[in-house]
Amino acid sequence: MMEHTNESKQVIVFRRDLLSNGRVTNGKIAAQVAHAAMLFMVERIRRGECMTALELAWLFGPMTKIVVGCDGLAEMLALQEVARLSGLQAFIVIDEGRTAFDGIATRTALAIGPAPCDAIDAVTGHLKTLR
Repeated sequence: MMEHTNESKQVIVFRRDLLSNGRVTNGKIAAQVAHAAMLFMVERIRRGECMTALELAWLFGPMTKIVVGCDGLAEMLALQEVARLSGLQAFIVIDEGRTAFDGIATRTALAIGPAPCDAIDAVTGHLKTLR
């Protein structure tokens, strides 16, 4: 049995500016966040890599996820760059635009981690929970 840990988490950053069109439902937000949460695993599988001990402990432990918001695409891209420069994995979800974005592929959410809480907090600690 893998040891449970409360010392790691994943943060999902959703773009608040996308909420203004009135067509982004709670279900759409939930789907984008779910896609984001899985991206680190998808990339590991795609590259034929094993999960790290921290990732496995997170997966078999509490799987702590925090969903926060950013103002828009520029801020999300900047957060991704800061995360990567800090040695964190950071993946962006691109929605195909079939339902809410007029057929335009749109970058909606950024997943950072799972990683140690303090490392992620250094990048995202100033962001507020998405409401």
